[in-house]
Amino acid sequence: MPGICERIEAALIGQFVGDALCLGSHWHYDPVERDREVYPGGMRGFDRPVEGHYHAGREPGEGTHYGDAARVLLRSIVEHGGVDVRAYGAAFVQHFGHGYTGYLDKATRGALEHLESTGHGVDDRQTGGMSRMAAVAMIADADRLDETVDAVVRVTQNNDEAVMLNRGFARLLRGLVSGRTVEDAVAGAGLPAGMLAKVAEAKGVPVVEATAAFGRACNLDQTLPSIMHALLRDGHTFVTPMLESARAGGDNAARCSVLGALLGAHHGLDAIPVTWRERLHDRAGLQALVTRFGSLAAGRQLA
Repeated sequence: MPGICERIEAALIGQFVGDALCLGSHWHYDPVERDREVYPGGMRGFDRPVEGHYHAGREPGEGTHYGDAARVLLRSIVEHGGVDVRAYGAAFVQHFGHGYTGYLDKATRGALEHLESTGHGVDDRQTGGMSRMAAVAMIADADRLDETVDAVVRVTQNNDEAVMLNRGFARLLRGLVSGRTVEDAVAGAGLPAGMLAKVAEAKGVPVVEATAAFGRACNLDQTLPSIMHALLRDGHTFVTPMLESARAGGDNAARCSVLGALLGAHHGLDAIPVTWRERLHDRAGLQALVTRFGSLAAGRQLA
């Protein structure tokens, strides 16, 4: 059984692996057409973006803009010894607002515009914000978890639904890091009962098919049920639900970032293939951040 320190590291590595896994296949909404025309051998993970793709020019192992934002937040936490909302907001603007060469989606552009004009994020409920929240979930004080999650989410997403669902994700991740079973951690996360009922109804449905039914788009009301379905249906392993969620297309990078954090927390580092970990861009730099974060988070009361 992995210990808490290993689970913390695995949650972060799983988050970054999930994003990089989907670099080339991100935002393909027809997986059949994608595999026929773009990846005739099938999507394998860490695929190179083709010419004209949102992330064209990036190399396999690099992340999307989601992964870049996750590094910004993780680095801010490490450098300031914990969550500093002002510092995070400034770092976000500095990274994405001044010479960023990657793809800027509507949510990121809106967050930049609102941060610079109002000091808080845009009214947005996409999953990109949750795809970077693993570090916040694990560093927040237990008695201030909701407050801390709220403050960080609103830096880029000033939306009540996004705040509520990110709180549920944080409680779920902390439960898994603490060693609870997936079922127990889900039950204690406070996620919407209606959403969980729909997930339970689809338990026997393959991940790709269920994701299509829930919706492949970016908003949390579509992605989070798909994430929970993959976790509860196939969460006994790391690789299978990750590949199936990636193959489902749409906003797979956000889904797999969140799912990778949850599965990493549940299974520990050894469950994440070494070949996947070794493919991460600037692996040494990322590992240094993760190690420093682990030192900050060690001894925290998570449950």
